[in-house]
Amino acid sequence: MNILLPTEPYQHAYGDLYGHYGQFFQKFELSHYDAHDFYSLRVFDVHPWKSIRTFAPEVTEKLQSLSQYQCPYLEQTYHALLPRILITKNPERYATYFRHPMSVDIWRFISYDIYEYSIKDGLTSIDHCLLGTGYRLFALMTDGHHDYDDLVLTFDNGDALVFTSLIWFNK
Repeated sequence: MNILLPTEPYQHAYGDLYGHYGQFFQKFELSHYDAHDFYSLRVFDVHPWKSIRTFAPEVTEKLQSLSQYQCPYLEQTYHALLPRILITKNPERYATYFRHPMSVDIWRFISYDIYEYSIKDGLTSIDHCLLGTGYRLFALMTDGHHDYDDLVLTFDNGDALVFTSLIWFNK
């Protein structure tokens, strides 16, 4: 799968992205998609990045390298992007990548309300941990704050991935 570059790359009106990955994304608009096409990435692996690595390893490596940042306060490395949802009209093409044997119908069933839980209700505590603190080198704890925005990455086969991205706001 290859990334389909958007005609209007993502750019936040006030905040800054944590890396040079905006060129691959558009702002995610829930109204542009059918919620029945949303599928959980957890059937591939419990870790979101490992999930997409199973079916899109080159994309995973590229986005991880572009979104990586170091928190000087915790001395930890994080990624400012978090893959969350697969959007596809053809879920059968991914069935060979499941970590446990299951039918696409079961995947559809467990993913049915994924947009209510994952998109509308926001991030889980684990998601927050994976995205990190938002602080980078030369950012004092009083310098600004971060927030989140949902972005969509589209592939040339028509499928898409929804990511959450950290956005940095200076005071």
